[in-house]
Amino acid sequence: MNKVWLIIQREYITRVRKRSFLVLTLLTPLGMATIILLPLLLFNLDMETQRILVKDDSGYFGHLKDTTGIYFGFENASLSRDSLESIYEDLGYTAFLYIPKVKPGDPTGLELMAPRQVSMATKYYVESALESSIERINLERLGLDKQELRVRPDIELETGITGKGRMRRAGSAFAATVVGYFMGFAIYVVLLIYGTMVMRGVMEEKNSRIVEVIITSVKPFQLMLGKILGIGAVGLTQFSVWMVLGALVQGLLGLVFAEELQQFRMISQQDGLETGREMERLAKAYSSFGDLPVLRLFAVFSFYFLGGYLLYSALFAAVGSLTNDDGGDGQLYVFPVTLPIILSIILMIFVIQHPNSRLAFWASIIPLSSPIVMPARMPFIGVLNWEVALSMGLLVLGFIASTALAARVYRTGILLYGKKIQPGEVWRWLWHR
Repeated sequence: MNKVWLIIQREYITRVRKRSFLVLTLLTPLGMATIILLPLLLFNLDMETQRILVKDDSGYFGHLKDTTGIYFGFENASLSRDSLESIYEDLGYTAFLYIPKVKPGDPTGLELMAPRQVSMATKYYVESALESSIERINLERLGLDKQELRVRPDIELETGITGKGRMRRAGSAFAATVVGYFMGFAIYVVLLIYGTMVMRGVMEEKNSRIVEVIITSVKPFQLMLGKILGIGAVGLTQFSVWMVLGALVQGLLGLVFAEELQQFRMISQQDGLETGREMERLAKAYSSFGDLPVLRLFAVFSFYFLGGYLLYSALFAAVGSLTNDDGGDGQLYVFPVTLPIILSIILMIFVIQHPNSRLAFWASIIPLSSPIVMPARMPFIGVLNWEVALSMGLLVLGFIASTALAARVYRTGILLYGKKIQPGEVWRWLWHR
């Protein structure tokens, strides 16, 4: 056991000391913060201001609603269209909107002119402002009130958890879906990145012939186990740093950009009742994350994070031992290992939509798919304790079985050079004691 611990230390310290590890660990939270900050930074830049001169020959549009960056003007309305079209730039406007004599039921022939092609955002907003004005005119003609006329009202269902033998509690499909996707994709990325890291580490030692020296002091199984646990510790360290830095960055963003966030909310609320209702729904959806069993979800995520990594890393280590100097032979064996991971992420997407189906149950039980599927299914409160226990137990057994089988391949393949290893040989190694 002391030899395995020395290998773990070597793998851990060697990788943690690398400049690439430090750069990736520190820059990833900063990159995420930049993605979050980018909309606010762009919002605070000097955006292009559009001042649009309006010539309304219909008489219906006495006012059009301004927004941030787009403003309407109705001055010099007595001048002709041709006159205004030739002088609107001299008046300080960037575009000219002409509205001919139209009927509210069939507004056609409207034109938006500018020295340069206007953006799609500007075009869509002007169209929306015109449509809102015509809607108001048509409702007034019919003697109707928009606030009272709710032919198709918005319905917001309050979801919850209850039933025979269950206490009534709040629930949120939105929060469960978001958290499920996050946990499933996070473990998917971990399995691919750190599993591949284990495989490349084995390949490097084999091709550099360092393993010939190491193998004189430790057994192949001890070497493989130490490498898996050492690289796994690197992954845990990296994720822990990301979580701490992520929490700090989130807190700093709230403090430093509090004023900008408030301005952003105020501008969003200027679009009226519908936008206000959407903002209220969004705020309510985000507050629903507090209804989730955070500690239980974190415990489940940690278990499947480790269990999935250990299971697949053993298989990746076996594949790395089968690769020769050119690296081409190993590609034949990489696909069977990565295929279950890819299929698991596809199954996860279906399971999140149908978390209580038979497919969801079996995909969260089978060890090859449970590390991704079960964490994605857990936020949908209702997964029975015996299902979780069975899934965890089978994952532990799966790790033990995969490690035992991978060790049989590893102990032979790690010392073979200059020979193309056939699948038949690998199959015999699996069952040879």
